Amino acid sequence: MAHEDQLTATGPSNVGSGFPRAAFSGNNQSGQAPQDFVGGVNVQGGQFGVYGECLPSGAIANAPTNRVPPFFTGVVGRGLRFGTWGEGPIAGLVGNSLRDKDPNLKSNTVFAACLAGFQNEHNKNSALVGVFAQGSMFGVLGTAGAGFLSPPPFAFSDGVIGMTGISDSPNIHGAGVHGVSFDPLGRGGVFESAGIAQVSLKPAPHGSKLPIVGVQGDLFVRQEANADGVPTVGLYLCIRSAGVPPQNAPAQWQQVQLNPTVLLGGS
Repeated sequence: MAHEDQLTATGPSNVGSGFPRAAFSGNNQSGQAPQDFVGGVNVQGGQFGVYGECLPSGAIANAPTNRVPPFFTGVVGRGLRFGTWGEGPIAGLVGNSLRDKDPNLKSNTVFAACLAGFQNEHNKNSALVGVFAQGSMFGVLGTAGAGFLSPPPFAFSDGVIGMTGISDSPNIHGAGVHGVSFDPLGRGGVFESAGIAQVSLKPAPHGSKLPIVGVQGDLFVRQEANADGVPTVGLYLCIRSAGVPPQNAPAQWQQVQLNPTVLLGGS
């Protein structure tokens, strides 16, 4: 005990604790229900509530000493495999945002509402929903790559946003959103809407060249103009991937020929 008014476990560990060899634990070795304690742990702090870290015994001595948990966080977990692990018959992890009740929070702050589901010891996922997230600006924001990526303009109110930054490896390039199904009769993605287009491809600016890099099946849209100079778009399909031996040539594209009849909305 470093101070009479602070608790510090210095070891060595002992198997006689409530949870064998734990620094602090309640005594429940009998296997019976806990005593009349209302809570197992109730702690508060000015910068964070609880900080938990898991490191192998050999790595603890060499661990950096300047690890500072994010300020004003209730629970912080760090580990070599999982930072935080939760199990429950309904949800493994639940978080609730009080943003609408705190006027000091900025309007562009993003919060996740609930995460549920993970494979159990039998490699089966018993949760009804893998991830459930709800927010006033967007539901799920997933990013990959170097650095923090801010949401694209006008993306608020979107259900799912996926973004990828520039990879540190020159041979690894990710997709913002990747959908795949291993069911022989399943689809990689299904899109539907209540009344407007199910899918939207943002055209490249007028004058853009067809991409040198491409993979068979890629679609590319760019702004163009018809014979009368009226702005329109062209849709192209990659029919040959870039860098295919023996030519190692750029990707090859063919324009998708559309019906010349132009239909007005509401037709």
